[in-house]
Amino acid sequence: MKLIIGFGFVLGAFMAAGEVVVTKVGETVTLECGVDTFTHLQWCHKDVKLVSVNGKTGQVFKTSQNFIPVTARLRVKQETKIVISKVTEADAGQFTCEADKKTYQHSLIVVSVSVTPSGVLQLGSEAILHCGVTGLTPGSMVQWKGPAGRGPSASPTVQLKPVAAMDGGIWQCTFSCGPEIFSENVTIQVDVLILQTPTTSLHSEVTPITCDNCIADPPPTAFQQSRFHWWKWVTLVSGCLVLIGLVIFAIIFYKKFRKAKRHFQRTNTLQQPLKPKHVVPLCDHPTDAAEAVRPPSVTPAYRGDTKGRERKGEIENKRKVKQRE
Repeated sequence: MKLIIGFGFVLGAFMAAGEVVVTKVGETVTLECGVDTFTHLQWCHKDVKLVSVNGKTGQVFKTSQNFIPVTARLRVKQETKIVISKVTEADAGQFTCEADKKTYQHSLIVVSVSVTPSGVLQLGSEAILHCGVTGLTPGSMVQWKGPAGRGPSASPTVQLKPVAAMDGGIWQCTFSCGPEIFSENVTIQVDVLILQTPTTSLHSEVTPITCDNCIADPPPTAFQQSRFHWWKWVTLVSGCLVLIGLVIFAIIFYKKFRKAKRHFQRTNTLQQPLKPKHVVPLCDHPTDAAEAVRPPSVTPAYRGDTKGRERKGEIENKRKVKQRE
């Protein structure tokens, strides 16, 4: 329920007898004695002395907070006022200011309203409204007034069972202190789902059903977002591993290919035929071997030179003789 608490308190007219102050739990309240000059002044709460002020010297004397807890949250302002911070329900009641044998009574009323459960109420659910008022005089009445002219309930607690659409609106808690009446308001919201019925026109156009409080695509939860980030990192790491594997495979394949290429070249070289070489014939005589190894000397022959041809014939004859021997 979206809770809007409108707090308004009405201070009674200041009289010699004192005043009525209404506040809420946790707020700060100021009480004024009602005198301008004094010789000695003191404040009491339920006949228990809280603090005293010397009008001549301005010295302030506070009662030990071990006996009165409110003194720890109390301070004196302008010698005649006391300020109480972080008000609690225990602070409610009568405060008495005594100044030069004159007594001024003040009433502090502490109010608290609550709605359970908090938030927007759903149709058919249950809710409890409570109005707690502390510091009232005996015989005072606390009651609730509902919205749409609903009559008052003579009880500080109202139970809505079940919650209806008419329960939405401003609820007012009223109470009296003497002749004065005070109130505090609280606003309740009820979730009423209104659907528009489809209508058909002459052109057969259909009005879609709308829902103000519906969410078509709810935002992803924290778990879904974390799962998405986790899968993103897994995909990134997997891609890096695959890339590294491909590089290693390429290196191994390249080395295998070079090794196979060298093996093929070596095998092909071994299978090629040998080129013929000059073979020296075996000879029985060493001289023959020497003659066989030694290349024949060629004497240049000149055309028309008879001596040259004769020299050549002599050499061939000597060679034939040696071969016969």
